[in-house]
Amino acid sequence: MKNTGLTPDHVTYKITISAYCREGELNTALKLSGEMKSAGLMPNLITFSTLLEALCEAKDLDLAMDL
Repeated sequence: MKNTGLTPDHVTYKITISAYCREGELNTALKLSGEMKSAGLMPNLITFSTLLEALCEAKDLDLAMDL
């Protein structure tokens, strides 16, 4: 998306993060969350909940608590 000159927004990040979480790619989802913050977009409640739920399902409670 960035390669085409388009700037991702909250919705774009949320959908992409959700897809990575659903596929068990939590490191990639967390990386995107960091990119989102770097772009000046703070994750909203839905994005935060998506990451939290995925980390808990993966039994990564320490990382979930640090989120």
